[in-house]
Parts: sequence; structure tokens; C-alpha cells
Amino acid sequence: MMLTTLIRRELLDNLMTFRFAAAVFIMLLLVVANTVVLIKDYDRRLASYDVAVKSNHDRLLESRTYSSGSFEVVRPPNLLSIFNAGLDKRLSNEIFVSYGFVPTLWDGQVHGSTNPLLNLFSSIDIVFIFEVVLSLMSLIFAYDALAGERERGTLRLVLTHPVSRGKILFAKYISAMLCLLVPLLISLLLVVILLTTSTIVSLKIDDFLRIGGIVLSSIAYLSVFYLIGMLISAVIRRTGTALMLAMFVWVFLVLVYPNVILVTVNLAQPSQERLASAFNQIEQIWDEFERERKDFLANDHIP
Repeated sequence: MMLTTLIRRELLDNLMTFRFAAAVFIMLLLVVANTVVLIKDYDRRLASYDVAVKSNHDRLLESRTYSSGSFEVVRPPNLLSIFNAGLDKRLSNEIFVSYGFVPTLWDGQVHGSTNPLLNLFSSIDIVFIFEVVLSLMSLIFAYDALAGERERGTLRLVLTHPVSRGKILFAKYISAMLCLLVPLLISLLLVVILLTTSTIVSLKIDDFLRIGGIVLSSIAYLSVFYLIGMLISAVIRRTGTALMLAMFVWVFLVLVYPNVILVTVNLAQPSQERLASAFNQIEQIWDEFERERKDFLANDHIP
């Protein structure tokens, strides 16, 4: 009974704050506006895919011999790239294949026209908004969870009741996560409504299951950030210092650390010497193939 009272108290305190209203407004504005842009971007990529498939089909119909037959394999855009672009727009989506050509990853191309302004906005997907905005909101909800009550003196008043400290922390955690789930679920609900009402998007059961996976992973992600903020609030006694430390942690984990990892991965790419050695091996294979081909033609009894 006491735990329920604590959760209700913390939940009401969080719902009546300006930061909760700001979180809901910012999330709805960003997610809805970005979803409209991403749907248009998906429509453009899907139209480009259809044009490329039709062009390749017409080219194959014009071929009269096997040796002249060549085609291009085109990869369709992924519908769930609206939620998380991932590698869908970075990787090549078209590759040339023929009887005398062995394609590699370097031979891939990107078909379709590009719109720099649309590509700029479409690079910010829905998961990226969750990652940046909601993680920041989690720390803002948590930085004064203990430090603020310690400064106001309400924490000592609560501890005078027969309630354990674990229940107090659990009540704060549950109430904050419920408040963070409100903008998350409302945003996803609006996105699903926009997708289902669109004429170019057709969601299947597997897509809904993957969207559910996005919700669960987002909850776990927000939970980690809120627990980090609660740890800061428990260690730091002043709310101003706790807020500054929380912002430093957010900048490092969300902005600095991922970019550092990307730079490290790029530096770990094969060196020019290794690439030159690999290309030399490929040239030796082609030279051996050419020698065998000439030897076969020279010994063939058919002129």
C-alpha cells in the first residue's frame, strides 16, 4: 500500500512539471514532421526502384544472344528504414552482372536521383530522435530525483515513515519511466497511423513485431539513462552540479562516444599495402584464367 502511494505521488509530481509537457510537445512535433518527410523519401526511393527494374527488364528483352545478355540486380528500399535508416541508404542498391564479369562490393552503385535537402532531413530517422531527445529527457527527469528532495528537505520527511529506501528508489523509477513512455508510445502510435493511412506503405505482421522490438529496446535504452541520472542524483548533493554532470554524461554517451567509435572503425580499415596485395592476387587469378582460356582455344578442334 505504501509503495502504491509513493508511485502515485511521484507520478503526479512528474506529470505536473513543465519538463513533461515539453517532452511530449517536442517528441510529437519532431516525430510527426520527420515521419512525413521520411514517407516522401521512401516514396521517392520506391519509384526509383520501380523505374530501375523496368529499365533492366526492357534491356533484357532486347538481348538476342547469351553473350550480350547482362542485367543489373536492384535492391528494393526497406520499409522499416523509416524507423531506422541503418545501412539501407548507405549501401549500394544496384550491381551489374554478366557472364564475363564477376561483381564485387566495390562495383555497387546507387540508382535514382538525389535531393540534397530531402536527404539531409531523411538522415534523421525516428530511432535517432528517440536516442537523442528521450535520453536527454531521462537525465532531466532523474538529475533532481534525490538531490532535489534532499535540498528541499522532503526526502528526510519521507524517510520518517516506515518505508525502505529501496521502495523509494523503485517508486521514483517506475513513475519516471511511465512518464517517459507517454511521449514514446503516443509518437509511435501517430507514426503507425500515418503509415497505415498512406497509400504507398503496407505494413505486415512481421513489421509490427519489429516495431514492438523497437519499443522494447527503446524502453531498455531509456531505463539505462534514467538509472545513470539517478546515480548522479544520489552521489551529488546539489541539483545544479548534478544537472551539469548529467549534461556532460549525455554529451559524451550520445554525441562523442558514437563518433569516436566510427572514427576508430574507419582507421582500422585495411591499409593501402593490404589493398594493393589483394588487387595483385586478383590480377594473378585473372592472368591465370586468361592463360587457360587461350590454351583451351588453341587446342580446340573446332576453329
